Amino acid sequence: MIPDRAVGGSTDVGDVSWNAPTVAFLYPSFPLGIGLHTWPVTACGGMSIGTKAAIGAATILTRLAQDLMTDEELRTAARADFDARRAGRAYVSPLVNVDPTSDSTRAAAHQPRDGADEMVEPEAQETAV
Repeated sequence: MIPDRAVGGSTDVGDVSWNAPTVAFLYPSFPLGIGLHTWPVTACGGMSIGTKAAIGAATILTRLAQDLMTDEELRTAARADFDARRAGRAYVSPLVNVDPTSDSTRAAAHQPRDGADEMVEPEAQETAV
């Protein structure tokens, strides 16, 4: 296995990675020296460098999936590594048990919404045009 490397960034895979073996990798998709979250990086997604990166990343993911499906030793090693990294630490969700219908939740503006109040009736759309 390749040793861990500290790399900056964030992801929304945190909860998943505590409950199942997870892999992440970086693939070049923009020129060196360009800051993330800038328009030049966004523009690269629509250029050949973005297409090449997408194809390269898809190739890696496809080959990894094939390896995992066909190599029982790899799956066993991944699970053993996952268990060793957790080292008996329990997962604690950052989400608290909250009653979404309680007055305190509504007062804090945490009321879940279904988006129904955001819908526009078809007649209203035609009139607005």
